[in-house]
Amino acid sequence: MSAFAVVVLVGLALVVAFVIALGMQHERDPTAQLGLRSSREIAEAREAMDAEDLEQLLAAHNERRRRRGQPEMTVEDVEREVMNDRDQLRRST
Repeated sequence: MSAFAVVVLVGLALVVAFVIALGMQHERDPTAQLGLRSSREIAEAREAMDAEDLEQLLAAHNERRRRRGQPEMTVEDVEREVMNDRDQLRRST
């Protein structure tokens, strides 16, 4: 085996050992030490962003409705409209 191959293999082994040691050093989750998040944390962050988006969209929609003199809508009203639209689409197909 050439000297270059030995140096590359030893370097690779050192990098792997460093990453493993780094993960074992962290008390909680080894992936947190590397700046990675669990799938649960990612899903929770997405749900929080979706909820924030919904609030902003509903606020803008209600602002337009107020300017027209129409009553404001709640999240439940929007969900009810979506369900009604789905039912109508199912009946028409």
